Amino acid sequence: MNAQFIDRTIRKWKTRLFIKKPVFWTTDFKIWKQLGGIKIRFNSKQVWGSIHTPQNIVFINLKKNGTQEELEDTIIHELIHAKYPKLSEKKLKEKIVRITKIKYAD
Repeated sequence: MNAQFIDRTIRKWKTRLFIKKPVFWTTDFKIWKQLGGIKIRFNSKQVWGSIHTPQNIVFINLKKNGTQEELEDTIIHELIHAKYPKLSEKKLKEKIVRITKIKYAD
């Protein structure tokens, strides 16, 4: 995966989701945490991605996202968290399905 693909995908979905606030991203979990990433404890190996919503800083785990399709799904998921920060994971997945027609297996 390259940075250009990630940048392009974030720009595309920010536009489609009408997100006006800047979105920053990193693949370095330590940097993400230093920039204000999640305060609860979890291992970076467990997650595909995460977002710190006040600043819209996205962590992308390249080891989990093996294909461009998986990477795009993760970016969409995190951007929808940015757009709707109070949604539960269940409601968020329902919204993703409606917006993108992506099917999630439970």
